[in-house]
Amino acid sequence: MESILAQVREQEREYDWLGATGSYQKALGLVPEQDFSRKGEVYERLGYAFYRLVMQAESREEFRDRMCQAVANYEKAKEFYG
Repeated sequence: MESILAQVREQEREYDWLGATGSYQKALGLVPEQDFSRKGEVYERLGYAFYRLVMQAESREEFRDRMCQAVANYEKAKEFYG
């Protein structure tokens, strides 16, 4: 888990937001089901990565789809924090 998060930090530094979203999704699979705080944190970071990826969209459709994914991940984070 920690190696994936270190990889994500490097991807974020390089503005590789597509790679970061994939890494966060891998990290979600490693978080225990009952660790709601950690799941919320990873979903929040995933939402942020999708938000930054939105800014690299090449079409309106891609922009809209990625923005919806960002919002959905923030909402999922909110559920886990609740």
